[in-house]
Amino acid sequence: MTKKLRAVLLVLLVSLVGFGGLNVYHTVAYLTDNDFANPNRFTFSNVDITLNEDFGSPTVAAGANSYTKKVWFTNNGTTSAFARVNMQLSNDDVANLTEVSGDGGNTWYSWNDYKNHLPSGWVYESGGTLGGYYYYTKGLAVSASTPALITNVRTTFKSNDVNRKTQDINKTARGYDIYVYVEGLQQKSLDASKTHTSYSDAWTAFLNKKG
Repeated sequence: MTKKLRAVLLVLLVSLVGFGGLNVYHTVAYLTDNDFANPNRFTFSNVDITLNEDFGSPTVAAGANSYTKKVWFTNNGTTSAFARVNMQLSNDDVANLTEVSGDGGNTWYSWNDYKNHLPSGWVYESGGTLGGYYYYTKGLAVSASTPALITNVRTTFKSNDVNRKTQDINKTARGYDIYVYVEGLQQKSLDASKTHTSYSDAWTAFLNKKG
């Protein structure tokens, strides 16, 4: 029997954005075995979800510190794809001090509550196989972009020790980074028999296939 393989690329992109303005990207490609119509061939779906960022210089001072942090994603691959994002603060202590806006700073929500007030097209899955990610619910055509997941960040640093205020604030802010981790998955099913219209069906099918 002829062994037939279909290769599906899942591209992982990591962005680390901190007060130093450091950006680190890392890409990993996964191949998934499956059957397709043409034996003895390898076909690669080029899934390339690119992170875009408009990042203003943050300040670190007593009181509210607001800055632009617009994050959105573009399908720069050669096939339609779904995107999901994991977004975290590196310092748990500042989560209670941080608010996020998705509409240019008109409305603000706490870091932990923001998942309940996402821009149109985005949802957050909190449990099950899909849990822990922000999902863009629509398939992205080639060259298409998502709406911004976030647009602004505001952190209010506090200190009860007036004489050591600056030192205390700097200690809290050190290591304060926002991690944005995005994955892209081709919109076609693994066996190429159909094109998924549901993000949850596509991701569930892929994750189950990966075991």
